[in-house]
Amino acid sequence: HLPEKYTRSYFLGAASANGEVSYGVEGVSEFLAGEIRAHDKSILEAVNFDGARVFEIGYGRGEAAKYAIDRGASVYLGVDFSQDACQIATEHLARFGFSDRGKFICADIVPFLENASEDHRFDVVLMLDVIEHIPRVEFDRLLSLLPRIMSERGIVVVNTPVYRHDNDVLADGIDERNHADALDLADFIPETAGMHCNKYTLESLNASFARCGFNCF
Repeated sequence: HLPEKYTRSYFLGAASANGEVSYGVEGVSEFLAGEIRAHDKSILEAVNFDGARVFEIGYGRGEAAKYAIDRGASVYLGVDFSQDACQIATEHLARFGFSDRGKFICADIVPFLENASEDHRFDVVLMLDVIEHIPRVEFDRLLSLLPRIMSERGIVVVNTPVYRHDNDVLADGIDERNHADALDLADFIPETAGMHCNKYTLESLNASFARCGFNCF
């Protein structure tokens, strides 16, 4: 949804004269230092990447790819629909000498999964700050397709905003009740307005996964 908004400025905050913009992905300083955002790290620390085959949906700048490879992932494959993300992530791994350790593909995730080979299964699937950017009808289809590429004991690792009110924005319009405490600032900034098109409560997110046979923790 809105692929034209996923630009280098959105990912790197480099559009203004002082090298910063007032919107976009957090954690630029951590990214430049080869680190990962603290809230992502707190989740990924619980995952055993040693020898794991890792698949990431929406790899963005490539921080999670580097993190997983640093911690022993045997295979890393990422899919993102942004060409700018692909270039940034490729440059990021190259900067740290990991060019041959990960593969980034620029593609829409649903068609990719529909055509993916079932011969190579993944142990870890990452979706970090990506669910809220995928239209719900596409996300439901994505979840139904994921098991075909996952190993028997594979896990899905999710980081996404949890809203107070479930809101399929594209189907129902913006639920203003989620703005009562300014939870979603992206909706107020022209450059990012509309990018958060799929807003779950914890209960509705768990229900979506459960419908496709996943156990939620």
